[in-house]
Amino acid sequence: MNTFAILLKFFHLKKNGKKHRLLHYKSKTLMTNKKFIIKPILIISILISVLTNSCKDTNPYDVDLSRVIEEPVIISRYEVALFEANPYDLLKDLEPYQEEFSFFIGEGLQTEQGQQQLFDFVTDRFLQELYFDVTEKYTDLTFLETELSKAFRYYRYYYKDQANPKIFTYVSGLDSEMPIKYAEGNIIIGLDMYLGRQYLNYERAGVSAFRRLSCSKEYITADIMKVMAEINMQSEINLPSNFLDFIIYEGKTLYFLDLMLPNTPDSIKINYTTHQIRWMEKNSKNAWAYFIDNELLFTQDRQIIRKFVGDAPFTAVFGHESAPRAGVWFGWQIVREFMRRNPDISIQQLLLELKPQEILNKSAYKPK
Repeated sequence: MNTFAILLKFFHLKKNGKKHRLLHYKSKTLMTNKKFIIKPILIISILISVLTNSCKDTNPYDVDLSRVIEEPVIISRYEVALFEANPYDLLKDLEPYQEEFSFFIGEGLQTEQGQQQLFDFVTDRFLQELYFDVTEKYTDLTFLETELSKAFRYYRYYYKDQANPKIFTYVSGLDSEMPIKYAEGNIIIGLDMYLGRQYLNYERAGVSAFRRLSCSKEYITADIMKVMAEINMQSEINLPSNFLDFIIYEGKTLYFLDLMLPNTPDSIKINYTTHQIRWMEKNSKNAWAYFIDNELLFTQDRQIIRKFVGDAPFTAVFGHESAPRAGVWFGWQIVREFMRRNPDISIQQLLLELKPQEILNKSAYKPK
């Protein structure tokens, strides 16, 4: 019952009969007695306030971070140090940065072979063009440092003993398969993969149209936290083998993003357009029925699994207007429902201990 319906019931007035006449008879008394005027108004105000607030959507993932110490993220820009160096005197210009960028440079800077490899990289015309476009687009990364500082504060809420990784940027040469890398406690961001979906070199390099949709700065933080989810699932003993395994694995990853990025739109987390989100919400019941009716949950056929989990412009069996990776969407909703019904389960238990079949069964998932 909405606010106004409740208020109408509370102050029900009949226009006919004795009750109406009685109220009409007492109207002068009510008009001259402030206590009787203020009281109903006060009750109405309180009811409106309480009912309105109770109707507001609350974010179940936006936890209180007041007890988590702020640790600002500082991003080190390797591409700037590298491409601004004199290619004919790399040892001299890069030696001051050798400790900061040891992950990239290592001891190779001291060898002739290592210097030659760096020279070949920084004098490559295409890579120089990418670097120019990166520095033009990202003159300042304060926005990203702010986003990541907040995301890793949520991360440390759930993983209290873990420190922030070191974060670097570089020019990847359009590595569309792994724009974000994690190694030895370092996160490496290929900024050239976030130059905007209309960036001409993506099409020239053969980056697919649906992949280009997520090649903008709005996706950087979400992509980084996806990598963090994968890192925290690496010790999982049983690797995905059937369709259910794969979609629950993806669902765990996206639920991890729910926790780390509670105020980020779902469309960014799953790389959907608004239209694709709406399509899944509208067609979930029929799409899920297709999986059940065709007994796909336990298939190990990689070709079938790829149709519903792999990147594509749409899910072929559901038509050209459908959302891609429909299986990933369902895995996400199943995990969400499971965690809603089992609030005592920690994110660590979810990622590492609970098996897909158990999650599906205990979620009692039924799409609307």
